[in-house]
Amino acid sequence: MTALSANKAQLLEEMSAFSQLVGNYGSGVPKSTAVFFLGAMLMYDPEDDTIKPAATGTGMIALGRCEQAAAAGVLKSIRVRSGVHPYANSAGADAIANDDAGKTCYMVDDATVALTSDSSARSVGGKIIRVDTYGVWVAVNPYDR
Repeated sequence: MTALSANKAQLLEEMSAFSQLVGNYGSGVPKSTAVFFLGAMLMYDPEDDTIKPAATGTGMIALGRCEQAAAAGVLKSIRVRSGVHPYANSAGADAIANDDAGKTCYMVDDATVALTSDSSARSVGGKIIRVDTYGVWVAVNPYDR
C-alpha cells in the first residue's frame, strides 16, 4: 500500500464498526512541514518533539488516528485518538493474517502496517486485533510499548 494522499473515505463507517473500542483523545505540536489526512496513523518523533504522519523509521512512538486534516504549517496543535483503528495491510512476507492477532505490527507509512520490523528499520505500530475487509485492526496505545 502507499501513504495517504487524501482523507480516508470510509472513516465514519470504520468508526461505527468498532465504536465500543473507543480510545483517548490527545493533541500535540505538529511537524510544520507535514500534511495531515483524516484517518492517518500518527507518530511522535522524540528527536524533534513533534507529531507527524507515520512512516518507516526507528525510535518513533505510534500515537493513533489523525482526527483532523490540515495542510503543512497550518496547525499549532493536531488532534489524535488512540484506540483500535484499521490500517492497510502490507503484502508478501509482511502481510498480516487473522492468526497474527495479539502480535506486534510495525508502521510502514500513515496508512499501512506490516508484520515485521524489516530488520529493525520500522517502529512499533501497535497490537494486531483482527483482519477484515476494512484492513488490519490495530490497538494503538502510546503508553503500552
